[in-house]
Amino acid sequence: MRPPLITLPPELQDGYLVHRAVLARGLDVLLLPRQVLLASQSDSDAGNISFVHGVPEASTVAGVTHARDKRLRRYLLNIAKLPTPPGITFSALGSRSLDSFIAKVGFPLLLTEAIGENPSRRTNEIWNKADLLAAVSQMRKLPEDQFLPARSLVASAYGENILSYVEDEAGERVAPPHARLLIEKIMSGRYLRCFVCGGECLAAVEFEASTRMPKADISAQLHDGFKSIAVRTANVIPGLFAASVDLVLEDPSKVPESQTYYIVELLERPRFDTYMRASPELGPVLADALLVRQAQRSSVPLGEPAKSAAVRVRLEGLPDPSGLLPMLKESCDAMGLSGVVNVSDPVEGVVEGQIQGAPDEIALVMEALASGIHFGQRTAAIDEWQVQAEHQSGFRIA
Repeated sequence: MRPPLITLPPELQDGYLVHRAVLARGLDVLLLPRQVLLASQSDSDAGNISFVHGVPEASTVAGVTHARDKRLRRYLLNIAKLPTPPGITFSALGSRSLDSFIAKVGFPLLLTEAIGENPSRRTNEIWNKADLLAAVSQMRKLPEDQFLPARSLVASAYGENILSYVEDEAGERVAPPHARLLIEKIMSGRYLRCFVCGGECLAAVEFEASTRMPKADISAQLHDGFKSIAVRTANVIPGLFAASVDLVLEDPSKVPESQTYYIVELLERPRFDTYMRASPELGPVLADALLVRQAQRSSVPLGEPAKSAAVRVRLEGLPDPSGLLPMLKESCDAMGLSGVVNVSDPVEGVVEGQIQGAPDEIALVMEALASGIHFGQRTAAIDEWQVQAEHQSGFRIA
């Protein structure tokens, strides 16, 4: 019986889709843990261009770090006269300011971390004071990902905001009392996400109001005024080359000046998985557009997108390389990939060979190997060199 096909979680989709685009455009790849991808032309050293979780090198470390600080972000948006929902940051010691805010704006409210992953941990809609206090208590409990980022599929490999912690009465690690949270009024209206790259708004999707799940691609209906607002929003964080911008508004097809709207989120990661839920082809299209713009910025020529690729691979640092090969063969057979692999160094855990087929399937296998999902072990590094395709019948172990 064939094994289940590889499925990547949403957090890995950005890096995977960029990886797919890189292979389709004919570049070599060096893939390191936590989705650090260095791409280059065949006659160049590794790393003509690079990405981390799909975030391009043109987005600076300062830019992606500042984007994760929501207090700073709100301040910069307000200076730029871009409206944000009523909100405050507060600590567990700041109950007086929290009470004043609730009395002023009422419910429903949304509670999130003020600094951290983006989008950050957040609550469902809060409709009363008791639920708010319970949410604050729960939000102070720190996830294990924060303490083991190298093993996490969620924690970013850049701009890490590691906060201190204390232990509560039960021995759980929680944020200290002075750690800040952000609470905002939930505004009514239509919820949109726009992808901005290189100073252009390339796509927009609308979310279902009740579930906050993407439901439709409205790129063609979005008014140019809101496209400009999405670009301005991304530009408030210096050093952000690509971003996703969330807005709540009344009518996306009408001019912004005729209605009330709010900027509710600014993400330094593309979050292509949300665009794909609205329209499956959007993810690959946007990832390729991101690659093209980054390559232009870095003066790296690209080939036309190809529907098939052949790569010589070297997988390093495998704990059990011999044990991997049967599983790798089963998965490649199931995905229609052909090629041949062998264990070239059992001591160092090295597997080498050649794989050919659709770039999306090759990238999927490599991302699964690098992340440790599906195969039960992860690589320390993966090299993929573009080569001439050979006549291969199936996938075999040498």
